[in-house]
Amino acid sequence: KEMFKLKEMFKLCSESCKVEEHQRAATGDLLSGSFCTQQMWHAPLTLTDLPSFGNVGHINNAGHHFTCKHPGCGPLHHVLVVDKSGSMCRRDVSPEDHRLQTSHPNRLGAVLDACHQYLQMRGGKSSNDVVSFVPFNDTARAIIQGLPLDPHNLFDQMRAVSAGGGTDFNNALDC
Repeated sequence: KEMFKLKEMFKLCSESCKVEEHQRAATGDLLSGSFCTQQMWHAPLTLTDLPSFGNVGHINNAGHHFTCKHPGCGPLHHVLVVDKSGSMCRRDVSPEDHRLQTSHPNRLGAVLDACHQYLQMRGGKSSNDVVSFVPFNDTARAIIQGLPLDPHNLFDQMRAVSAGGGTDFNNALDC
């Protein structure tokens, strides 16, 4: 039985989860720890691939899938800091979302669209994720602070932002 498990393991990617608890638990046993679930030489995975694994485990930055789950891989606080200064009124780019094409047919709309797409992508990953949204120009104020990740509800709040004013990154970072 152990030999069969070892043979099957040799077909798989040898990348191991680098979380400290696995390092402490390692006893020299080849079957301990958490290893990538993919075949050897697999193409890197992205977060959008996680649903194909039933949203079980996590995918690391190098594109490996592990069945283990760790607090550092779990719920996240997404902080979106968005420039809403006067230069964001320029119409050299435009959003894909038709609602923003009408209300924000400019750089700010393109950024809000990107934020919305990001939140939609993250929406199915963890129901415990939260979001903060800090639009800034020469002032900054978090108009969304630590709310549950609900892309549709957050999108309506983000769309209330309009462009204008100067640019001061320091205020945004201090907020």
